[in-house]
Amino acid sequence: MSERECYEDLLACLAPYRHILLYGLSDATRALLEACPELPVEGLLDGFQTEGTLYGKPIVPLTQAVELGTEAIVIVARQTSTGIIAKRIEGFVREQGIRIYDWQGRDLLVRVQEQAVPDHPYFQLTLRQVQQAISQHEVITFDVFDTLIMRGVPEPDDVFALLAQREHCLAFVSKRMQAEHELYRGGGNPTLAEIYARLHQKMGWTQAEAEAWQEKELALERALLVPRPGMAQLVNWAKEQGKRVCLISDMYLPSAWLQDVLTELGVRGYDALLVSCEARTSKLQELFAVCQQQFHARSYLHIGDSPEADGEAARAHGFDVVHVASAREMAELSTWRKPLRDARSLAEKLLAGQLLQRRFSSPFALQGSKGRPQLARGQELGYCIFGPMLVAFFYWVMQRAAGRQEVILWAARDGYLFARMHEELLRARTASRTGLPQDCYFYTSRMASLPAALHDADDIRYLAQIGFAGTLEQMLRQRFGVPEDEILPQGKDEPMLPYILRHTAAILRQAQARRQRAGRYWQSLGCEGKSLAFVDLVSSGSCHMAAEDLSGQRMAGYYLIHIEEAYAKKERLSCQAYLESSRLMMLKSILAANYEPLETSVMSDEPTLADFDMQGRPVFGKEQRTLADMQYLREVQQGIMDCFHDTLPWADIFLQEAIRPEFVDTIYGFLRTNKTRIEDCSLATAKVADDFTNRVFTMKNMFD
Repeated sequence: MSERECYEDLLACLAPYRHILLYGLSDATRALLEACPELPVEGLLDGFQTEGTLYGKPIVPLTQAVELGTEAIVIVARQTSTGIIAKRIEGFVREQGIRIYDWQGRDLLVRVQEQAVPDHPYFQLTLRQVQQAISQHEVITFDVFDTLIMRGVPEPDDVFALLAQREHCLAFVSKRMQAEHELYRGGGNPTLAEIYARLHQKMGWTQAEAEAWQEKELALERALLVPRPGMAQLVNWAKEQGKRVCLISDMYLPSAWLQDVLTELGVRGYDALLVSCEARTSKLQELFAVCQQQFHARSYLHIGDSPEADGEAARAHGFDVVHVASAREMAELSTWRKPLRDARSLAEKLLAGQLLQRRFSSPFALQGSKGRPQLARGQELGYCIFGPMLVAFFYWVMQRAAGRQEVILWAARDGYLFARMHEELLRARTASRTGLPQDCYFYTSRMASLPAALHDADDIRYLAQIGFAGTLEQMLRQRFGVPEDEILPQGKDEPMLPYILRHTAAILRQAQARRQRAGRYWQSLGCEGKSLAFVDLVSSGSCHMAAEDLSGQRMAGYYLIHIEEAYAKKERLSCQAYLESSRLMMLKSILAANYEPLETSVMSDEPTLADFDMQGRPVFGKEQRTLADMQYLREVQQGIMDCFHDTLPWADIFLQEAIRPEFVDTIYGFLRTNKTRIEDCSLATAKVADDFTNRVFTMKNMFD
């Protein structure tokens, strides 16, 4: 097949277009231009270089694609790099109506929208099959990164962005990437020291500064690296079978450093470690031949994740191959693919990295799954489904309140976990709390606060019209607190409101007594005169409204979802919503359609607040949840807190960068059975009581 024939599919799909850009400056781009001179290529794109001329074409920034009238972009790169580039520019090209293709003519925008493939061969891979392959060969070689160990971020370049953010030097990212790519394009396999020697010049550092940054990068790499479950054991198993084991890595990191890290992560007992920067050749070149020279044998097996470097290159040197998918590739094959691909800010990438580690770190996690990840325990449900939304909301509140409010009132019972997060954040930042408000778990409920905030007949009318499952006598007794001996008989055919209003004097007398008790609780908090924020999850602001009435202080309201209500007192509230704010029937988020599981998962283990005693101490209602419900709830909450704890080392980033609501809302959508296999979830049968409306419901349809 001629070189021209290799591009027939590409030429066919590009035939309708008259304005094309090629992404990539490698020799493959030159080959495409020479083989297909009729292509209307108006310029070249690159992730690092944005000006100049190459192969007779101008190099332009992506933003200039619109000005050029670009209709299609062809990514000319290796398969693994193609996917990364496509994800990087996907948002921009979709907005501009530009198509993306690879050099084989495959439409990458169509591919990234595909659902998980139920019969994908990788879902059938088992540990036993890998062991059988190992048993049939003399020398076993393993790739290192994304095979034996992995980083806690979606892409390797995210390490540079994290370092730049931590050191407050945003120019570092592009310069670091440029230095590395220039050395690779020069035909070498550079060491980290060589990369920093080039970076030394670009950044204008002193030698001491360059060395210090190099050590910081190594330290950050180490902090992000984790083992892939089962893979160290596989190395040990190969050695137990008498196999010679060699680790092979295309990497700029020094082998001595890498050996220390592997030892810490449990990867031991191998016979050799070959690193491209020290062998001065890569897997795509002669690194496999170097291994063969060191380990003479009749048969070789290589285990790795890259289709090109660990697949094609290994086979070209006579190795048999077992493909072990990286965590990123496994996520791409799964029903969880969209949000994990769509992470944009560093905060989002860190959250995505946490989910990659939690659900896809084992190469066998999707075995027999049909692409749906499994959550077998309440802790996993809390970490993977509820955790990202709650963590994102928590940091959003902290961003809004920082420098504006002195105290955050985390409203009971939904604020229980947030108050714990707040305390732990303050403890973790003892040296840098500037601008952060203090925390307060604020006891409130509609049952306790709304009857205390009644002042006149209009207030009574509003409260009476909120749904109640029971008789009017029960409503008077339970909601308004009217004593049994003061409840009047209802006249025949007497409407609800006139009947309720005949009890106005008794209701307002009870309200005054409730206000006095609630006032003592409020005084015990020591919040008088301070700037306050009131936080709730999904609410129209009832408890917020009552809190302002009982305290006599205005409060900023921060909500996960704010349900707008045409009631004058609520319309005067200051409310901001993280996810959305609208009338109940107009809410569109995934969470709004099924928020009960999330609310239930964050509740404290105390029953609903019913009232305050004469000393201002909380008085609770009857607990409806069983011991089994409570045990499962604690497991879910542990998972949520684990998710939060994993963000604490990067708290500065989460306190500064935005996490888009739609990003975590899509993750919350994993709650559905078509996305996730959730095993043994007692939340689905747990009884949830709402004392204010006198209702008990079961969330049996939460996964449908």
